[in-house]
Amino acid sequence: MTKKSNAARLVDGKIFQFAPERSTSSVHCLVCPAANGLCRTIDLKHVNSHANSLLHQRHVKYKTSGRTMLSGFHAPHPNHTDQEVITALPPAFPSTLHASRDPCNMDIDNCIGGFDAEEDPTPGLSNSPPLTHTLGLDETPLVPLKKLWNAISNSRHQNIDGTGDLFQELQDALASGEPLFSMPVTTLNPFPCDDIVLDEDKDSDFGIELLDNEGDEPVHSSSVKNKHFLTALLFNSPRLPFSDPQKKAILDWAKELGARDVPSLYALKQRHEQVKKIMGDPTEKIVSLFGNVFYINDVAKAIAKDYANPLTRFAMQDFPEDGGSGMSQIFHGEKMLHELPSPPAVRVDGNIYYVDELLQDSSGGYFIPERFFLALPSVASGSSEGRPDTKELFALGRAAERTEAGFIVSDEKEIIPTSVFRRSYKDITFRRSELACGLTESSKKYTSLEPNPWRKKSGGRMVYAVPLIIFMDDVSGNISKQWNKHYVIYMSNVSLPREMLDQEFHVRFVTSSLHASPMELMHGMKQSISNAAESGIVTWDC
Repeated sequence: MTKKSNAARLVDGKIFQFAPERSTSSVHCLVCPAANGLCRTIDLKHVNSHANSLLHQRHVKYKTSGRTMLSGFHAPHPNHTDQEVITALPPAFPSTLHASRDPCNMDIDNCIGGFDAEEDPTPGLSNSPPLTHTLGLDETPLVPLKKLWNAISNSRHQNIDGTGDLFQELQDALASGEPLFSMPVTTLNPFPCDDIVLDEDKDSDFGIELLDNEGDEPVHSSSVKNKHFLTALLFNSPRLPFSDPQKKAILDWAKELGARDVPSLYALKQRHEQVKKIMGDPTEKIVSLFGNVFYINDVAKAIAKDYANPLTRFAMQDFPEDGGSGMSQIFHGEKMLHELPSPPAVRVDGNIYYVDELLQDSSGGYFIPERFFLALPSVASGSSEGRPDTKELFALGRAAERTEAGFIVSDEKEIIPTSVFRRSYKDITFRRSELACGLTESSKKYTSLEPNPWRKKSGGRMVYAVPLIIFMDDVSGNISKQWNKHYVIYMSNVSLPREMLDQEFHVRFVTSSLHASPMELMHGMKQSISNAAESGIVTWDC
């Protein structure tokens, strides 16, 4: 049977009636009023939607029950004037409206002469039959809205159809613990409607703290927060990314299995935004010189996490190591020991000593360190003495001698243990006369008597240098894979031992793009490293 025949079956002459001026293409709804007191005209194709609307069903209920007014108030004499009633209604309603028994005439929501959202607002009211009804002897006339409002505006007691005090009934129900409603609230439009879109990501409770079945614990309790935390931890795993459809599927699956307090995807996203506001967003937007847009994870924040995480910090080695003839770690390499910039500082007995700064050792002599490194005493001295399992921190630099002509810096480099350091450059500058002699002309090519720039930048903090391994890969696209062809950059913290660098957890994703070229991505990577190296990274060193 066609949709039109189903709609035509509803036209029974009692609720719906065919509009004579439009043949069978339109019908009049005899219970729902329109403007000017006329029947509402509806296209036949919209009859099913209108019949299922809550507003129409309410009008049918009032029509069949015969209720026309609020009880408890006396109506005026039937011979009241038209003006008394019209003053309580909009001017567009004719005087014949006061004789209608239809209860919709007292519904303030319907006095605006508008249309329902689901109806076709097609004009056609000029030839529609008016909603007029002759007042019978046993019928109660309409109460003027003005008098009705004056009677109830100052009272909390709203007596409808002879019932008791509704306010008191609600208070009694709340005190007894009985539910206020016997069924959950339904949607305003139970029928399909294309122009209404519901957001499935939003919370169904709209942020209201509802009580659970026991009624003694709010939903936002510690157990619920723990479930939010575990779910967010799963969905934000850097090694196991989830798409939004996959997240919805997992949450729906948990609800179907009867899991309690399953968070919604909207609530998880809200918690994620709160965490980003507290911890900071590590992802930055980059626009290349060619206009390509891609996003990069800040290198500085990734390094800061390694220092703040006990799992990684206690395994990091902050100085390169002279392993002699053997090599088992990256920091044993000759390149880190001799070619890469040295770690800028070392802490000895609470004092911080920087490279290229004048210091004084325990013998009273002056020394200018150029490199700091770890080694066995036997390796550093070139002899076989010393315990092979004890590493010490050494400094490679030049000795200096103070004379009346100025400090004379030695042409030969030597290695001394950092344990003999006694006075830092900061301590030496307390006596201005000690540095007043300056450097001799032959020594100026080696150093200066100025402080290391990091001494001022650090503000008294310890400064470390973190070597990085950076590698780029071009990932090919394939039908069997879940991605298209793209370029990606990763990095690793070389201060970690090789056994940990082999683990996927310590390989940090930096950036990726389908459109930007490798040089564009690497330029963004270089800028992120340069920014960190220029200003430094202040982090919690556990």
